[in-house]
Amino acid sequence: MSISIHDDLITLARQQYERPTPNAPYDIVIAGTLPPKDVNLYQASRAATYIGLSANPVIKHGGVIIVPATMPEGAGQGIGEQNFYKILQQFGATKHLIEHLGNAESRAGEQRAYMLAQMLQQVHCIFVGAQSPDLLETVGLLHTATLDEALLQAQTLLNINSPTVLIVPDAIKQLPQP
Repeated sequence: MSISIHDDLITLARQQYERPTPNAPYDIVIAGTLPPKDVNLYQASRAATYIGLSANPVIKHGGVIIVPATMPEGAGQGIGEQNFYKILQQFGATKHLIEHLGNAESRAGEQRAYMLAQMLQQVHCIFVGAQSPDLLETVGLLHTATLDEALLQAQTLLNINSPTVLIVPDAIKQLPQP
């Protein structure tokens, strides 16, 4: 493939998926998840990591990403999704998980737990509306029943009364760019 075609494809992809975002960085980003990516924790966590681990994040260090997702399948039904959940149960999304996977071969799905743990070293994340909130509690992830509760919890975490908020309707397919 020629360099010209490659460059043209990059331009086309950026036009389709990147969204200019004025006034970045924000205190809070609401990372929307649309079906089927809201079906389980493994898939919904993508919305958070795509925002939080972006090369040019629109969220402030220490900010809060809010992910609305009902997650009717819980952690997920596939082997990768189950491995993801098992390692989160063992270590939580912590530095210990990062160290463990940095020194061991990872199984399918564990790379997503690694990414989630990396992101949580930089920002907070609150999942909203999970049908089984105990699923999130088991692995030490923050959650609320409603978006209003998540916004209040975010304000408390940030210790800010009037935080700046960005809404990304589909964080899986839209990459906000400062």
